[in-house]
Amino acid sequence: MPEPEPRTLTRRTLVGAAWAAPVVVAAVATPLAAASTGEPSLSSTFAGPTRDGGGGTFYQVYFKNEGPYSLAPTELTVYIPTSGQGWTWQGFGGSGWNYASGGITPTSYTFRYEGTVNPGSNAGMLYFIVSSASPGVEPFPTATLTAMAPGYPSTTLSLPVPY
Repeated sequence: MPEPEPRTLTRRTLVGAAWAAPVVVAAVATPLAAASTGEPSLSSTFAGPTRDGGGGTFYQVYFKNEGPYSLAPTELTVYIPTSGQGWTWQGFGGSGWNYASGGITPTSYTFRYEGTVNPGSNAGMLYFIVSSASPGVEPFPTATLTAMAPGYPSTTLSLPVPY
């Protein structure tokens, strides 16, 4: 079966997904030692999972610049492997996010943030929907996002895909 075409989600899709189920908010912190010494680091927070109107798993993700330097437009990128993960990609969207140049491959997607991310600030929200190959069956497959920026260590966020 051919891979579905990537789609960008609309605000209308988001409204249904965002209110479809209770939201769990969590944070993944980078080492405190890095933040306390002014070393470049990224952290992430997310809301979800919620079930979107089409039955998929919906997440909202934020990446924060914990370092002392501003990230210029397109320097913050997020990589998501999609092949053999136990889930199917449905789409993404968000404030300031776009596909990176060459970011759509048969096995992964890479996104870039189009704005500046100042020290102590979050990039705009990145949201995405994926569907489990076996909804509700545990252990749930995992969507792994890796955020990267020049001069910063990468940070990885692993999110369960129950729906």
